Amino acid sequence: TALRRQAWGHQRLAAAVIQQREGGGRQQGGDVLKQPLVMRPQMARADIQRYLAVPIIQPFFVETHGAALEALSGALCLSGLEYDQGLPNEESWSVLIGILPDAHAVGLRAAQLVENLVRSKPSAVLGLAAGATPEAMYGEMVRRHQDNGLDFSKASVFGLDEYLGIGADHPASCAHTLKHCLIDRVNLDHSRICLVDGRHAGPLPAYCADYEQRIQQAGGIDLQILGLGVNGHIGFNEPGCSLAGRTHPLVLRANTRKTNGPIFEKLGEEVPRAALSMGVATILRARRILLLATGPTKAEA
Repeated sequence: TALRRQAWGHQRLAAAVIQQREGGGRQQGGDVLKQPLVMRPQMARADIQRYLAVPIIQPFFVETHGAALEALSGALCLSGLEYDQGLPNEESWSVLIGILPDAHAVGLRAAQLVENLVRSKPSAVLGLAAGATPEAMYGEMVRRHQDNGLDFSKASVFGLDEYLGIGADHPASCAHTLKHCLIDRVNLDHSRICLVDGRHAGPLPAYCADYEQRIQQAGGIDLQILGLGVNGHIGFNEPGCSLAGRTHPLVLRANTRKTNGPIFEKLGEEVPRAALSMGVATILRARRILLLATGPTKAEA
């Protein structure tokens, strides 16, 4: 949805949720909703929750702004992923949206989706986003590795983005966050880890082209994990950027720098003014996309 907003600037979400067969085991009372559902801003929180608690087997549209979405604590926007059934076939729903009670619940469900993928395809290629939103998911992935033997030894990972001018050892870097939250805590093969280098000394266009080539050589990204910026940015792709963009350098907007400022302020530093990021076209080439958004600050995004 955020990707669409970057192109068209509207507030409509077009989505489809879990396909639920009549008589399915997950239904615990209530009716299966067979008609498209339209939710509008004037709907009360109880009405929204009541509708979302009903198994839905048809596409639905959400026409709403922040006021209605602020009543909801956490959301998963899933491209092509079934909640509890691993990977669907290519004929499955193109987009699924899940509204969950809180950020912890979002992290648990997201980790389950990653586990479903890794167990069904041990050599899966994951695109990893830094930031605060995915941290609960990464923590749960680590727990499942330690307690349940979730094996990442054959998986590959690619970083989504990085600030220009700081290295992987900088405490505010995306690479440092990913290593601290996940990479250094599971059994990933270091030869299968590829993170964006914010201190690359050579020509950036050539570096970006090489990063794209590495993704292709790995077989493409099976699951791209995304957070959502308060202004709707994906990775460091700000609203209005090209949908055809590949990995590229870019200038960060003032509100993005302000949002990311606290960690740099603690270090007595300014937020970098530029970054490297996978482009929207790179992201959209992933076979599956998992977009996470939690908290009222993301309601308008």
